[in-house]
Amino acid sequence: MRAPALHSADSGLSTFEDYDIVYLPTSWADLSAGDYVTIESHASEYRSFVSGGGGVFIDQPNPNGMPNSRVTPTLLPYPITFYNSYNLSDYPPTIVDNRHDITQGLSASEMPFPADQMESVDSRYHILVKGSVTNAPSLVIAGYGRGKVLVQTAHPSTGAINPFSDEVYIRMVEWVG
Repeated sequence: MRAPALHSADSGLSTFEDYDIVYLPTSWADLSAGDYVTIESHASEYRSFVSGGGGVFIDQPNPNGMPNSRVTPTLLPYPITFYNSYNLSDYPPTIVDNRHDITQGLSASEMPFPADQMESVDSRYHILVKGSVTNAPSLVIAGYGRGKVLVQTAHPSTGAINPFSDEVYIRMVEWVG
């Protein structure tokens, strides 16, 4: 088994097979600041990587500048449409599955604050956390082939309204890896 490692979108897709996790950071889908076009041009490689046993961890995509502030990335094995929309009343969010390894034993107030919404989510994703008012999913997971996908829409910044705790972040990385 390979040692866990993180792979960013700009480190060269020729080395995909050397890693266990691909991490796409906040704003990767922001046309004005991200690298959406480059990442999307390798969609088949991303899906192949996950199918073969890799993990993809996607942070808040922030589709700022995308048409209608929406994006449906083709790199994911099942479709999700993200919408650049915040609703502050979604805090604290609702934990949908409190038995999962990521959320078990945590309270809703410990979860990162929901941010850009997942407007539509394919039924093959498992929703772990959603907004308490909008019901928009904010943390979803899926298996694909031998790999795993984790997508969350909260900003990982320590300056966020309710930032990631080390415990939540470690649980997400361990599950996807």
